[in-house]
Amino acid sequence: MYAIIEYAGKQFRVEKDMMVKLPLVQAGAGIKIEFDKVLMVDDGKAVKVGQPVLDGVKITGKVVEHDRDKKVIVFKKKRRKGYKVKNGHRQPYTMVQIGNISAISKKSAKSDETTETKPSKEKKEDKSAKSVKAAEAKSPKVKKEDKSVKSTKAAATKPSSKEKNQDKDAKSTKAAEAKSSKAKKEDKGVENGS
Repeated sequence: MYAIIEYAGKQFRVEKDMMVKLPLVQAGAGIKIEFDKVLMVDDGKAVKVGQPVLDGVKITGKVVEHDRDKKVIVFKKKRRKGYKVKNGHRQPYTMVQIGNISAISKKSAKSDETTETKPSKEKKEDKSAKSVKAAEAKSPKVKKEDKSVKSTKAAATKPSSKEKNQDKDAKSTKAAEAKSSKAKKEDKGVENGS
């Protein structure tokens, strides 16, 4: 009989009395631990596969020791730059001895399901309120109205291109008049001086 369990995002094939090397378990040596995430069980007669996990199947284990793996060298280099870094790393792990692979009977599993509390009405109302808010946030009509309001405000504060052109024409005519008046004054001064 064997099973496939998930622990720390990894899957392990385990059998009774098997020693398994797992990522570091936060428990002291000699402590019993339980694995609830059982993905598959094969008892020799039938294979049970969970979607994604099997309900009512538990695997027990006993922490034997904590240790560290062999050293892994981490070497970094950038050529032609004089950059070299050499580091070592030893990954911690835990040796666990697998105990029983037990399945809870269907009757007790059903009684566990009936004892579960149903979510209260308040939680359902909260979910519906959140969905309404999300729908309002996603609705394109609200966004279009906001843009139109912004564009009318911008139009009221910024002059149009026609107004800009008229202002430029007025400025250029004033400048031309100022130049012509200066030229007339200079001509009069020249005539008076001669």
